[in-house]
Amino acid sequence: MAYLYSKGKRVFGDITFEDDTNTQIDFEDDYIGLVASGSTVLAVSGSKVGIGTTAPEAYLDIKNTADDGTTNRTMIRLHNYRDDDANVNDWAPTSIDFEIENVAGGVKGATARIAAVLAPEGTNHNSTEGEQSSALMFSTMDDDTLSEAMRINHKGSVGIGTGNPTDSLDINSDSIRIRTNKTPSSASDTGDAGRICWDSNYIYICIATNTWKRVAIASW
Repeated sequence: MAYLYSKGKRVFGDITFEDDTNTQIDFEDDYIGLVASGSTVLAVSGSKVGIGTTAPEAYLDIKNTADDGTTNRTMIRLHNYRDDDANVNDWAPTSIDFEIENVAGGVKGATARIAAVLAPEGTNHNSTEGEQSSALMFSTMDDDTLSEAMRINHKGSVGIGTGNPTDSLDINSDSIRIRTNKTPSSASDTGDAGRICWDSNYIYICIATNTWKRVAIASW
């Protein structure tokens, strides 16, 4: 294997694989490009990195321009592996951490985290369900303590303030809030079954398509 090198711009770049002119490294003003199969697959431009694009618009910019008909395009893959029985619940976490700091002001930084886990809360990872189940955990920091704030479990249930949701939406709190009031125009106003709204006099529930009922509310 040999490489050709020349100073200055060349048709195929500054460093070209001698046996394959579609593979090369381009050096231009404030730009380095790695070319494979005739296309730039990795570009370093200024302080930004582009994968699949020669004009990155962020520190890391990943772009796919080919539609190959696949139902899902995986852009980033994080793969973690463990062979020990570290924890029956939430096994083998794989995380993305967001670190926020104000260095100039001397303010202490904070962390937020998104993590994927095997064997969601209450499921033994040695079981079939545990081995082939996953959950997403969202953690936030309060006064230097990082803790789970929300979870989507292996059945798609969402838990807020709980890591073991038992319904489609499980909120571990003594109240919930719907900030904006709404008054249906009539009992046959447009709506889907299950919608709930309120105003100063009534709570309204849509029990079927375009079918509302209401209950009066009063002070005490």
